[in-house]
Amino acid sequence: MDLTSSLFILIVLVLLILFTISLALFIRRILLNSYSKRNDLLVIEEKLDKIIDLLEKNQKKE
Repeated sequence: MDLTSSLFILIVLVLLILFTISLALFIRRILLNSYSKRNDLLVIEEKLDKIIDLLEKNQKKE
């Protein structure tokens, strides 16, 4: 093996490692964002339930 082929193999291996790391970080970011959005939706749902309860109490008083 000469220097050129060794260098080429090294470059390919480095690119494969970078691709794997990038893919793992991308998937991690997507999972964290979906978890955060889910929590936000749960908070909004709780607030809407409170508003509905208050409106129902207000209608019963009238």
